[in-house]
Amino acid sequence: LREFSTWHTAQTQAGHEHLVALTNLTSLKLGQRLPAWGQKPPPSLDDATISTLLRMTSLETLELMEARLTGKTLARLQELPRLAKLTIQTTDISAAEIEALRVALPRVTIVYRPLSEEDRTNTLVKKLAL
Repeated sequence: LREFSTWHTAQTQAGHEHLVALTNLTSLKLGQRLPAWGQKPPPSLDDATISTLLRMTSLETLELMEARLTGKTLARLQELPRLAKLTIQTTDISAAEIEALRVALPRVTIVYRPLSEEDRTNTLVKKLAL
């Protein structure tokens, strides 16, 4: 398997550990899980996930959506030897943090789509507290 995408499923932080076994994976797209009706589970994609991703050394392309991330933790992605493209969208991270990330990851093309006002009023985004 070379490409894998998961979002709006029931994945958990523990489930992300299974991705490490996909040693040929070059492209990964991760997004937040959908909360069960009436519940507010902890985020399934946040700074804790980055430690797992750092063990996936074959990654060349990484897309993160609907996540609780900080620029400081994202800068650790410089440890991925083959990472060439990072896409961050629908994530409450500031433009200043993205600029600092571009400095920290000079060999990586960073595509950034900030939360729009429409995103901020979206029911799912509110539930995820993004």
